[in-house]
Amino acid sequence: NPGAKVAFVRPHDVRLSRMPASDAGLPARVIRAFGSGPLVHVELFRDNTEEPITAQLTRDEYHRLKVSPGDRVFVELHNVRVFQQGAG
Repeated sequence: NPGAKVAFVRPHDVRLSRMPASDAGLPARVIRAFGSGPLVHVELFRDNTEEPITAQLTRDEYHRLKVSPGDRVFVELHNVRVFQQGAG
């Protein structure tokens, strides 16, 4: 797809909430969550597109959100890097 672009966001730059924090909030569905030391990785699929998103939360953030597989959340992306697909 000529001119196609792809966006990358580091997992620690992905914020999750139960309610949209802004107009930029993307609806997503929690697929699974697993702990790794003091962090919890939450795997999601964006609604309607099934694009995978991974968020990295502290255990406190994760327990405050109380998310489980199948839950709908809103994703806010920070420090997004956009690249021309196929470039490089």
